[in-house]
Amino acid sequence: MNDRIIIDDSKYITEIVNSWFIVYENSGFVAPHLHGNCSLSCVYYVQLGDSTGIGNGSTYLQKKSFNRLKHDVGSTYLQFELQHFLPEEGKLIVWPSHIVHGS
Repeated sequence: MNDRIIIDDSKYITEIVNSWFIVYENSGFVAPHLHGNCSLSCVYYVQLGDSTGIGNGSTYLQKKSFNRLKHDVGSTYLQFELQHFLPEEGKLIVWPSHIVHGS
């Protein structure tokens, strides 16, 4: 869907440029990827079937290879190899769009 949605609450203006739906079959997946030309990416779980879980419908964020980073509070989010989020109806996950992700 390429409809533009603009949300203006006087402090922040949010523009949703692209959106799409994914319907997973059993063991469905989306290969690792990232989105350009935006600052944030997100996933919203609308409805779940009976067979959802870590191997079906979950979302993961993948660590970039930053071997020279310091291990301090500013780089905490880079300390994992993969961070999994289990599917849950009504859950919204938002992350910086430069982080590789998939499902």
